[in-house]
Amino acid sequence: MERLVVFALLSLLQQGTAANVKNLPEIVHHETFVNEAEGQCAVYCPSQPSQSCPALDHLLLYLNAQLSLEGQVEQLKNRTDSLDGQLQQLAQQELVEFQAESDLKATIEALQATVSSQESIIQQQAVALQQLQGTLQQLETTNQQQASSLQQLETTNQQQVSSLQQLEATNQQQASMLQQLETTNQQQDSSLQQLEGTLRHQEATIQQQTAILQQCATDLQQLEGT
Repeated sequence: MERLVVFALLSLLQQGTAANVKNLPEIVHHETFVNEAEGQCAVYCPSQPSQSCPALDHLLLYLNAQLSLEGQVEQLKNRTDSLDGQLQQLAQQELVEFQAESDLKATIEALQATVSSQESIIQQQAVALQQLQGTLQQLETTNQQQASSLQQLETTNQQQVSSLQQLEATNQQQASMLQQLETTNQQQDSSLQQLEGTLRHQEATIQQQTAILQQCATDLQQLEGT
């Protein structure tokens, strides 16, 4: 229909004179229907010219209004596209923040599980250390008892000069046993020192992991605050 109106306007301008075209819509519709097969559009104006053409004025106003509406529609479309882009950006930001928060929570849970595992290992090693300390005390008591027995044997050696050779053999055997016990004590002392070093290292590791856990909790609070 817009194309037919433009054709009618061009026809009026080509005639070079104003015409009374009050019945312009009916004429355009009639001629379009008659010549639809040929694709032609003819406009007939009355033979009596007029000083004004209200239909043409209305036609121009209609065209201006049509162009204005098309411009407003285009502006609304641009604003809609801009709002869609902003909504997509906000959705992407929300998704990134949600993913970061999920990753941080997973990291905190993993660190908590690691700390719990380390604490369990430390408790087990503490129990083993206590057992070793008890064994060491028993060995020290045994050494003291054997030292007392050795003194008694030495006294017996002095008293029993006739049995000196037998007592010397016994002393040698007991001295060998004492050396073995001392070697065992040294080995256990070394094991105890190693366990103490391991315990100190694990305590330092727990302190580091606790600091990391606190930092992660701070980051999580900041993310939840934003």
